[in-house]
Amino acid sequence: MRKLIRRLAGPCDQRDALGIALGCLSLLLACVLATRRNPYFWYDEVATATLVRDPSVTHMLGAIVRGAENNPPLYQLALRGWIAIFGDTALSMRLPSALCASVALAIAWRTLRRWYSTAAVSLGIGVGILGSITIIDQVAQARSYGFFLLAAASAFAATVSAMRSDRTARASLLLLFLTHLFLVYSHTLGLASSGSLLAAAVVVDAWRGRLRPLSYGAVVAAWPLFAPWVPTLLRQGKIATPRNWLLPPDREAFFAVLGAQTRLLPIALVVVAVASTLSLVRGAAPVEDAAAVDVSDE
Repeated sequence: MRKLIRRLAGPCDQRDALGIALGCLSLLLACVLATRRNPYFWYDEVATATLVRDPSVTHMLGAIVRGAENNPPLYQLALRGWIAIFGDTALSMRLPSALCASVALAIAWRTLRRWYSTAAVSLGIGVGILGSITIIDQVAQARSYGFFLLAAASAFAATVSAMRSDRTARASLLLLFLTHLFLVYSHTLGLASSGSLLAAAVVVDAWRGRLRPLSYGAVVAAWPLFAPWVPTLLRQGKIATPRNWLLPPDREAFFAVLGAQTRLLPIALVVVAVASTLSLVRGAAPVEDAAAVDVSDE
């Protein structure tokens, strides 16, 4: 088990630590600055605050089951524990999303470093996460977006670790099951995300000529546990129909959203260019993609 944890942790030298620290600090700073600029909750955040401030956990869960929230209640349960310690101010209720996104960034960085140099990873993380106006906006909201991102990063890391192993250890199978279960219950789209990760793993394994049915089974085993939430989804669908205010997307709306995503791209490119140049000068190389570490069930 210790070897499995070391394998998941991946390599981390001073350059990686600096990149992760800067990325996490940027996400947390975005949350703080956005809250200072607008300390008031918007509609969906009001729904979150109303639910988690409910004195009764069972009453909150009952309201969610009856359609008060369109995502499974895992995030609300975690947020209740958070505000019990840190209070329910706007900043306090928004920080968990930024913290979860920061941990997701660190997990993704360390996982990708198994194959790519620090320069390549800093470019990918910088453009994909720090260069996305949607992610920067969502880390400053009292919603489950950062929670979902953390679940996806955890499942991604566990899936990659299982694909890199020469043997299928029980600890690896358990980790796959738990991380994909976390992903499934973190958001309504979690099931689709878990399926996408599984499909990608199967395609890569088939291309390499080595299928891993036990690993795939561990992922699929998490899916039926989503069944208790299906009646609530159907109930919420009936509530929204035909009163949903979201209009069908058209071509103009698509390009408008796409253009909005590029507003932070020039800044992100400058940052990652500097970081990449420093990494190349210092010679940060990727770790060999070989089974150098034996993942056994110790």
